[in-house]
Amino acid sequence: GLASAPALEQARAQLEAIGLTESQKAAAGAALTPRLPPIQGPPGTGKTRVATEIVKLWVGMGLGPVLVAADSNVAVDNIGALLAAAGVNIVRCGRPEAVHDTMKPYLADKLGGPPAVAAADVVLCTCTAAGPPCRARA
Repeated sequence: GLASAPALEQARAQLEAIGLTESQKAAAGAALTPRLPPIQGPPGTGKTRVATEIVKLWVGMGLGPVLVAADSNVAVDNIGALLAAAGVNIVRCGRPEAVHDTMKPYLADKLGGPPAVAAADVVLCTCTAAGPPCRARA
């Protein structure tokens, strides 16, 4: 399984407490199983929030490092900003010119390169950038 039964029960209880809609709870709950479905949907349905809450749960359960990948830099940066605001140890991989200014302090190259990636709880990148060094710990 993904984690111990008590850890999964605690994670499910946390999901109940954070005020997600029923469909968001279903998506987040599916992430607590070994098979992870993609989080997709039209704009404004809470994909970023659900992804952020799932990653926070995984990190809290000691399931790191977590690789967060999305199709666009905007999506990656939005999730990264929420994780950083929550105090999660993140590293952002990618081309500096494609990364939002608020995420530039978290760029791997600014934090020390591969050692920073290796020490992160969460590594963020676009799907096309999900290769080395971002997958150095996979």
